[in-house]
Amino acid sequence: MNKIYKILLLIILINKSILPQNSEKNVLVLHSYHKGLSWTEQVIEGIESVFNNKVLTTYNIKIFYEYMDTKRFEDENYLQLLIPIYKYKAQKIKYDVIIAVDDNALNFLLKHRNQIFGEIPIVFCGINFYDETRIHTIKNITGVVEAFSAKENIELILKLHPNTNHIVVVGDNTLTSQLNNMVLKKIEKDFSQIRFEYLTSGNLNEYRRHLNSLKKGSVVLSMLFNLDNNKKFYTYEESFILYSSGIKVPIYTFWNFYIGLGSIGGKIIHGFSQGSVAAQLALQILDGQNSDSIPIITESPNQYIFDYKQLKAFDIDESLLPENSILMNKPVDFKEFYQKYKLYINIIIILFIFLIFIIIFLLMNIKKRKSIEKKLLETNISYYRFVPKEFLSYLGKQEITEVQLGDSLEKEFTILFSDIRNFTNIS
Repeated sequence: MNKIYKILLLIILINKSILPQNSEKNVLVLHSYHKGLSWTEQVIEGIESVFNNKVLTTYNIKIFYEYMDTKRFEDENYLQLLIPIYKYKAQKIKYDVIIAVDDNALNFLLKHRNQIFGEIPIVFCGINFYDETRIHTIKNITGVVEAFSAKENIELILKLHPNTNHIVVVGDNTLTSQLNNMVLKKIEKDFSQIRFEYLTSGNLNEYRRHLNSLKKGSVVLSMLFNLDNNKKFYTYEESFILYSSGIKVPIYTFWNFYIGLGSIGGKIIHGFSQGSVAAQLALQILDGQNSDSIPIITESPNQYIFDYKQLKAFDIDESLLPENSILMNKPVDFKEFYQKYKLYINIIIILFIFLIFIIIFLLMNIKKRKSIEKKLLETNISYYRFVPKEFLSYLGKQEITEVQLGDSLEKEFTILFSDIRNFTNIS
């Protein structure tokens, strides 16, 4: 587990032991984007994993979600329309903390929080281009930065592909992409041997033609793409599939939703991590800690993740990967699987052998019982030749073995003897 998580969890568990039980708290999660976007859903999953964990909190936490939908609507007139809506809801519901997801939500709150919500504490996550001067005068705010590991990933590319001299950065022309490109441009001077090329026009057909023409020595770095030059919206996955089809050079990224679609991987940002860390910070505030005393986490909890199939496709040696890297889509190796689950596998094997012995014992017992039943039936048939079953019924008995010495019954019978004339000669 990441060091950040351990520290936050320890703080939460300590505070939990001294809190009143079953308090009710209201948390507003303000999303920059819309429901269904893979990044948004991952953040939600991370937030709920913390708030729904009864070990971490004794509160009855009610989560209220608002989606600003700024991937599709981002003009100022639209944002102004959101103010009275959120203000109306805030008058009905007393929020205890607001989690702002991504830059647009944070920017909106920095401008309008006091007008809409008052000085409710803010916890942010998913911030692409963090500048502490933006918030150093703002009260009641903390959060976790979505700092993608730009330098580490470029160094990784050069380690795995030493002949790289050209990196093509693929994105659109939205505010998010512009901020991401600013981060990359700041480190260009550290890699003077590399020519960086930025695709920002938003024309997916041009992107595909250009990327398909790349030769050895080039590497593609997939950033975020949602709006093309005609303002048509695409999910991250849809745009990636459209422009990456036919690329013959390696593709790296900073986000996990491209892994499995053709990207090799890299040091990856995961929405789940961003959401869970933000929720843990929010719990500290709900526990009564002043948000201004909680330091902003600028070390984004990123992790090296790679697609095993792509590693093999580009003949990349696994030993060159950073320590503790996660390999997705790797075939199950029985030896590794056995070592990992050795105890459980051995218990299952022992139980299986035990069950086999029980089954064999039961089958032998059934066979023996059937043999005894057969002999008993033959014995009964033999007895009935000498003592008809009708005689037993007169005595009120079911079997001859039930007849005791002295059992008797007086009854008048008519006995008929019959013979066939000249039967001896016939026979």
